[in-house]
Parts: sequence; C-alpha cells; structure tokens
Amino acid sequence: MSALIRVEGGPHLGLIPVEPPLQATIALGVNEDLARDDGPQPYAYAIYEPQGQAAEPVYVFRAFGRDHNQPFMVEFVGGPKSGIHALPQPPATFGPQVRCLLTADGALHEGSGPVGGVAIYERRWVGRAQKYVLASLDDNPQSATHATQVAGEDRLENAIKGFYETPNYDIYTTKPTDRHQQVLVHLGHRRAHVDAGIASVIRELFRLGLDTIGSCQEQAKGEPFEGQAYIGFCRERDARRFYNILTSGGINATFKPKKLKIVTRRSTDEPPEDQIVPSGNVMFPSCQIERITQLLRSEI
Repeated sequence: MSALIRVEGGPHLGLIPVEPPLQATIALGVNEDLARDDGPQPYAYAIYEPQGQAAEPVYVFRAFGRDHNQPFMVEFVGGPKSGIHALPQPPATFGPQVRCLLTADGALHEGSGPVGGVAIYERRWVGRAQKYVLASLDDNPQSATHATQVAGEDRLENAIKGFYETPNYDIYTTKPTDRHQQVLVHLGHRRAHVDAGIASVIRELFRLGLDTIGSCQEQAKGEPFEGQAYIGFCRERDARRFYNILTSGGINATFKPKKLKIVTRRSTDEPPEDQIVPSGNVMFPSCQIERITQLLRSEI
C-alpha cells in the first residue's frame, strides 16, 4: 500500500504517494524545463531527502540528478567557449545568462593574469534543446571587474554547497568532538550536525542565508574563550552581520577574523584549486543562546 509523504522545495510540492519502505532519498522525474514529469523516461530527477523527525514524513529538495550520476551536457554556441560542456546541474539552474572571463586577446581566461573582457551567453531554446548562445562581447573594464567578482563568489558558493554535502573536517582549526550531544540541522541545501545546545541559533542563521563552518555550545576548559560558545562562518561579511546583531542587542560578543581555504573550480571541466577567502569566528556567552535565538528570529 502506498504511503503519502510531504515534499517541499523544487518542482514537486505537496503530498506524493510512494511505495514503502521509505528510502534515504527519493527521486522524482522532471522535464527539461525542470517541471514535474511522471512519465517513464524523464529528462532528469529532483532529489529529495528527509528533514527532521515528524509524525508526517517530510522530504526537502536537495538537487537535480541523472541516471548513473551522469552530468548535464549543454552546448555553448559561438565565441570563445563554443562547444559542449558538462555541468553539475541542469542549464536552467544557471540563470538566463553566463558570463565568461576573457584575456586581453579574447581567449578564455584561465585564472592568471589580467582580465580583458567578458563573453556574455544567453540561454535559449535551439530546436528541442536549451543552449547558451553568444549574445555579446564586453571589453569595458568595469564589466570585467564586476564579472571577476561575480565569478569568484559563484565558485565560493558552489564550494560551500559541496562542503554541506560532503564535509571535510581536515580544514577545521578545532576538530569536532563528541563532548556534546549532536543533532542534525537541515534547511534547504544547508545541513550540519551541531551541538544540541546551539542548534536553535544555527537553524536561524540558515534561515537568514548565512553559511557556518564549525560551532560549539561551550568551549572546554583550557581552550581559547573557554566557557563561551562560538560559531565559525564561511564569509567574513556573514560573521560581521551576526556579530552586529549580537552587539546591537546588548550581548557581549567577540569577532575574530580569519582566513579559510576552500577547494573551488573555475568551471566543471577544470581541475580543483585552493581559494583563500576572508572568514571569521564569533564568540559569545553560552548563557545567551536562547536570547540570541530570539534576536535572530526577529531578523528578515
């Protein structure tokens, strides 16, 4: 007998019948527009995973996938990126435009040296396939600077999403321990096993779109800031926002900037490379966790 599960996010919303037993992940078909497709041969699948414990099973959208973990192939038409390229997600998820950095002589920028321009590709339907078609070449210095910043942020965002999926604890200054009970906090693509005593704060930070990387509800005796809680952030601006929320609310907090090494890719068909980004930790009294949770709940 089929069971009903509730799915949230992605193209499938509401109650969906599935055959028991319930799986760790559920794959539901989509077409090339990423709309629901219940046919026998969908273009791809929307992947859903369970969230939390509830009387009614709730599955939350994580990503799109294909049979046998095949990549999504997309063709770039015209210009320096002309050809077929592999993408980790469908073309429709990359927005209506893709900006490719160029060298001064108009070739694709490989990551070193000055940027000379930008090739702007627009996503269009060509026949029965979605392709990125060269729309314009822009050699304006301001456009190149902006595109460089956007490309760097995109690489960092993709790396952070990858870390949530497969955490690498080797990059932590303080390695996770079993000193405190751990619980899973999962909201959209953000997920982490954290100390139970600080889970409510992490959940609110995820709701606000802030990315964390390490936390502790109370640091042990002999550790820096012993007796205090701390949260590490992937981006310095996120750490400063959290710090400002605390100090504006009258909470005695400490901000400590740091550098974080994250493995990124300039494109899906290029090798990984280390990217050093400014990040930060925020320390605060453990006894204020409940109050901090309430402060964050008032933020939008």
